[in-house]
Amino acid sequence: MAIPDVVYASLGGPIDQDSLSRIFSNLSGATQGGAKEIHLLVQSTGGMVSDGIALYNFLKTFPIKLHGYNGGSVSSIAVRDMSAPTALL
Repeated sequence: MAIPDVVYASLGGPIDQDSLSRIFSNLSGATQGGAKEIHLLVQSTGGMVSDGIALYNFLKTFPIKLHGYNGGSVSSIAVRDMSAPTALL
């Protein structure tokens, strides 16, 4: 199955090992599949600080254009993660 040039993804719920694993896998897969741009909707109450820092580092060094959107409630460590995308809308 071909990956489109523009991918839409979401991160909802707490930031923990499970959500980190899913977002790493999905965004990396989209990039490896040839996506050129990702739009990420985030709605989170926060979570584990260490997991949030790992997510921030992953998003900050992402190799393609990454747009971040606040889906309504972004709190605690998730606020830091929202500062990583190349464009915030």
